[in-house]
Amino acid sequence: MKFAISLVCLAASSCAMSSDPEASTQTSALTDAAESVNWEPEAGCSSGLKLGVVPCDGELIWPADAGIRSVQVLYRKGPDGSNGATSLAFVVWDDTTVGRILRATAGRNVAHLRATINNITAARTSGFPDHNQASAGNFGSGNPPNPPMPHIDEAIRFSQKYLDAAKTAAKTIHAASEQFTAYSE
Repeated sequence: MKFAISLVCLAASSCAMSSDPEASTQTSALTDAAESVNWEPEAGCSSGLKLGVVPCDGELIWPADAGIRSVQVLYRKGPDGSNGATSLAFVVWDDTTVGRILRATAGRNVAHLRATINNITAARTSGFPDHNQASAGNFGSGNPPNPPMPHIDEAIRFSQKYLDAAKTAAKTIHAASEQFTAYSE
């Protein structure tokens, strides 16, 4: 039973570490990231001068020292870049902040991104990593709105309206996950 609940949390990429309302107010100083970060594990993640180049790892997705209590990740198709198709991952912290918008080229970079997201959410919520790269679902599922124009290699900037829509969707996923895991027969 415990394994099944952990699996449900991982599949949704959503679990809260604490339901303490006071703890969730600690992240109010976090600000939305409106520009995408290129996820290139071999070269490092970068989004220009603002972030510089940092390791593409779980600490970028869910910083340990920021007081973040929950993370939801929303995936969608991104615009084609010079290296082909891309996917976007919107990382929402505590239902209130789009902390990262990660953009990965299809193939090895997307697989690395998904595995890193799976492992950081498992480690922070369950205490053990899930090394199965396929457990996060399919990037191409659903019927999302059209991605930005093709062949864009630089950072993509998203409007506040778009970021608010991502936060609303993440909050819905988080609430549904908590409701399901709280249910008992």
